[in-house]
Amino acid sequence: MTAWSKIYKTNRILVIDDETAGNDFLIQVMKMAAPSEYRVEIVTTEKAVEWIANDPPDKKTMVLVKGPETIRRLIELGVSVPELNVGNMGAAAGRKTVFRSLQLSKKEYDTLREIQEKGTRVYIQIFPDAKSVELDKIKY
Repeated sequence: MTAWSKIYKTNRILVIDDETAGNDFLIQVMKMAAPSEYRVEIVTTEKAVEWIANDPPDKKTMVLVKGPETIRRLIELGVSVPELNVGNMGAAAGRKTVFRSLQLSKKEYDTLREIQEKGTRVYIQIFPDAKSVELDKIKY
């Protein structure tokens, strides 16, 4: 995250997760884990729509989500998502490795394909200095 924030010159991080947004302890842990120079907001998907709509154009905000379903929901709610970099998603029940440190379930893969079909560029680029790989090159 720190490497990406330097590349994009961000100073704010928006974490969108309905479950975490309702847990004050997790919110505090996540805010403490971020470097002090970043403003960190943890919000629900519904609140994120408002937050993104009112985000000043001169600010650069990094948006983080746990999985593609949140992005699909944001798009349904009218948020423009021109591109989506799918980063590390770790091993879990029902997931399989599709690219280096990226594990997806069939449902997550299908959701990413759906997002792509709606016009979002979906790609995998784990590190800023790595070559990006388009979702079309990944087979489930």
